Amino acid sequence: KTIHRNGNWQKAKNAVIKIMEKDNLRLHLDLLAGLPEETMESFEHAFNEVHNLLPHYLQLGFLKVLPGSLLAAETGKLGVVSSPYPPYRVLYTANLSPHDLFTLQRIEEGLDEFYNTGRFRQTLYFAGLYWSGGAMSFYHALGNIKKSYGEDGLSLKTKAEILWNLLSGLTQKELFYDLLLLDWCIYGKGEAVPGIFKDNIEYTKGKYKELILNLKHKIEFIPGGKV
Repeated sequence: KTIHRNGNWQKAKNAVIKIMEKDNLRLHLDLLAGLPEETMESFEHAFNEVHNLLPHYLQLGFLKVLPGSLLAAETGKLGVVSSPYPPYRVLYTANLSPHDLFTLQRIEEGLDEFYNTGRFRQTLYFAGLYWSGGAMSFYHALGNIKKSYGEDGLSLKTKAEILWNLLSGLTQKELFYDLLLLDWCIYGKGEAVPGIFKDNIEYTKGKYKELILNLKHKIEFIPGGKV
């Protein structure tokens, strides 16, 4: 409303759910950080709600204050401070400090490295539900770990091990073991099985010869990638 681009989220959400149920195209949803009057709490609510829809791609972007725009003319009144250089990205607002926006950038890094690669979808969905603080807090933890590995991308095996190290500390440990194992069978692309699964799957010559899944939970896949 503040930037005169009012919309009806509930109507849009219902449309997104209908599209997901058809399961015949890839859905890309965007979240924009740094809007006037947005707080970390309100953005976290939005992030967690959109993540629970489980779109195929979830982009976290940052507000750009383009010269000559209506927003640029009102930044003083709205308390928005942005870079004077392209791409004119927001630096802080009256409600989001530079530290807050740095935190959101780290969350973006975790989201891109783990969620937007299209792997571990079932595991990540339930992590968003059971992690203390919800999905956004979970991707902040992933972003911090990703940063410790440097700028290079992580291998699937490393990602599986990172996820297990984080999620095995939850009371739903056995559920996440099952979810990770299933996700690896679906998205592992024939790579060697990580050591954490060695006792639960037979693997040979780049192909899964036989799946020996000693699962303790009944997990059924439904359209949209949820279980």
